Amino acid sequence: MPLLAQAVQPTALQPATATPFLQTLAIPTEELCSSTVAYTFVTKDSLPLWPVWKSYFDGCPSGSFTVLVHTQTPGAAAADVGSVGGEELSANHTVQGDLHHNWGMIDAMLNLYEGVEQRGRAGNGCVPRWVHMSSAADAPVQTCLGVHNHLRLSTGRSFVQHYEDDGVWKRCADHHT
Repeated sequence: MPLLAQAVQPTALQPATATPFLQTLAIPTEELCSSTVAYTFVTKDSLPLWPVWKSYFDGCPSGSFTVLVHTQTPGAAAADVGSVGGEELSANHTVQGDLHHNWGMIDAMLNLYEGVEQRGRAGNGCVPRWVHMSSAADAPVQTCLGVHNHLRLSTGRSFVQHYEDDGVWKRCADHHT
């Protein structure tokens, strides 16, 4: 099950409308940095579900994320993602053509990872510890605050070999059907 579908209760961080004590410190803390996320998108054009994502980002702790888009149509997503401080990959780092079931998708994703690394720190002073990849058809199903708290509590843990069963994360090797 996708990470964003994981049910999480907010516990430690607060949405951007509040002023958490961690954000007033000059040096970012490990707790603050452990929930900093780079959100990346792959699309041919714009992000048709942007209003949903904008609402999601409005609920994020202030400065706790970055947004980067790989779009084959330069400028198509710039105004939308720019409204939350995000940006598009430059045209010379954009892979053109049909990326579905194609090695070009790997190139696009690697370009996004490189772009996240080159852009450096989020607004909270932290380098993102997590990268969330989405397509133009993906939408969040949990709050940003809930996702970030879940990630903060999962520091050092990979979700690649895990799945959720009745609200409990299990290793794939433990799954018996």
